[in-house]
Amino acid sequence: MKICKLAFYHIVMSKDTINLAIIGIIKTPWLTPNNMPIQPAGAKNVKGTIVLNESYVKGLKNLEEFSHIILIYQLHLMGW
Repeated sequence: MKICKLAFYHIVMSKDTINLAIIGIIKTPWLTPNNMPIQPAGAKNVKGTIVLNESYVKGLKNLEEFSHIILIYQLHLMGW
C-alpha cells in the first residue's frame, strides 16, 4: 500500500492570527488527488492511520468513549 502523509494541527488563535503546529500525520493509500474521494462514502472500506506525536498521546485518554472525532488537516504533502 502506498502511503500519503497528511499533517494535523494544534491551533493557537489570537485577535489577528491563527497559528497551526503539526501534532501528527494521517496515513492513507492516496499519494495524489487522482481518484481520491472527496466524501467519506467514496472510501467506504478504505483504512487510514493517525500517527500522533508522542507528547500529545495523553490528551487522547478515554477517546473511545466518543462516537466521532474532528480532524483539521492540510493536504500539503500530496504531491500536487
